[in-house]
Amino acid sequence: MTAFCGQRGFTLIELLIAMALTALIGAMSYRFLDTAMAVSEQGSDVLQQLNDLERVWLLMAADLQQASTRPAAKPATGVDALAVTDLQPRGRPAMLSLAGGGMFLPSTLQRPGAQLWFVRAGWSNPLQQRRSELQRVAYRVVDGNLYRDYWPERNQSLTETPAGSLRLLQNVEALSFRFLPVGALPGEDAWSREWPPVLNDSVSTAAPGDDRQANDELMTRLPAAVEVQLQSRALGNISRIFLLAGAP
Repeated sequence: MTAFCGQRGFTLIELLIAMALTALIGAMSYRFLDTAMAVSEQGSDVLQQLNDLERVWLLMAADLQQASTRPAAKPATGVDALAVTDLQPRGRPAMLSLAGGGMFLPSTLQRPGAQLWFVRAGWSNPLQQRRSELQRVAYRVVDGNLYRDYWPERNQSLTETPAGSLRLLQNVEALSFRFLPVGALPGEDAWSREWPPVLNDSVSTAAPGDDRQANDELMTRLPAAVEVQLQSRALGNISRIFLLAGAP
């Protein structure tokens, strides 16, 4: 009994101090863990954005490198917004940007946020369906989302509802394009903000007389290169230049 009487336990104050230290260490550990998880989640979001952006570049590269020099087809029935170009020497364009040729692409296609439209070739057909290998493509931005619309080419109206619409990227703040005409040197003054260039564009007025007319006709087909400028909330400003294999 004497041995037990000599032992001493924790006092109430010591227990309270130990409990307080345990709670403090737990709170600090939770904050560290919460911060680490937030950083990890943010890193995962950025990595997903990068993966999505790389998919955008791959799709755009495939589309633009397969862009067809074939002018926009007249609809099989009725008329479309490009009917005004049928009476012009330059004819129908093969590519249209937001305000190309003085027209407004979202109204022409009746697709809000449309920024670029053209026809591409080489549309794979693994199921051997009875359809054209030409595909109409449009890129547009709506509510911060970048979409790729597509239609099988069958001389339909430009305002027909697309066969499919794929959301490619979120949190897009701005999307714009620049176009380099065939034969132009890649300086800042050579790029056009719209395609086809409007009549008073410095690019289209560079050549006098018959040379200007030939140059205008050439520019309404396809540019030599397209620069894509994209502003993302997560990734900032990114640009990429694509060369068009189909340009003469």
